[in-house]
Amino acid sequence: TALPDVYQMRADVPLDILQSNTEFVTQQILLQREQMFFDAALAASVWDTQPAGASSVNRGAHQVLYWDNASATPIKDIRYYKSYVRKLTGFTPNALVITPDVADALFDCAEIIARMPTTEAQLADAAFLAKCFGLEEVTIASGVIDTAVEGATATPGWYGTEKALLFYKPKSPGLMTPAAMYCYSVKQFDGDYMGARTRVYRDEPRESQIVEGNLYCDFKAVGADLGVYFSGLMT
Repeated sequence: TALPDVYQMRADVPLDILQSNTEFVTQQILLQREQMFFDAALAASVWDTQPAGASSVNRGAHQVLYWDNASATPIKDIRYYKSYVRKLTGFTPNALVITPDVADALFDCAEIIARMPTTEAQLADAAFLAKCFGLEEVTIASGVIDTAVEGATATPGWYGTEKALLFYKPKSPGLMTPAAMYCYSVKQFDGDYMGARTRVYRDEPRESQIVEGNLYCDFKAVGADLGVYFSGLMT
């Protein structure tokens, strides 16, 4: 983004325009990184095991009952596929990424609600889902994207819907450490471990400060047998 000198001169003292522009650019970088992960991870043909939602359960065909069905058993489904991957690889999946519509369905699921404690406020969140599933981490991929061209009527939506990814995530990366997916980052150019860099420089002809953000990273599935990709989870 360009920050003309006149804007800085006219800004009220409490408003640090340069700082706010830098924060805006940083936020855009993080959103782009999140979408890169989503596109690379929650996609067909990436993982060896790909169950799909159906009107009935068929383990042999990798079909699970739709998670918004009144009789859905997502806890049993996750438990089954944790054991399935464990038998194949020796590693137990410990993380889950779900789309917002799937999260809403899980929060209303009878199997989940039945496990809520009665001695405190009954509020389901990602941390509670992690406890129900016996996982270290549950993440709701709630990023939004507008697919309309600039100037057209906005068509906002989630990065994706009806999806989930169950996968193994090691505590720390390593050359000989198995993982479902790694993020490869370039640390040159004074970037951080996420492969992100924000810099500010002077554009004299435009009489402006330029706030620029760069992202030097890529997500790569390195253990296709360590991930379970669920699709079509909603009716």
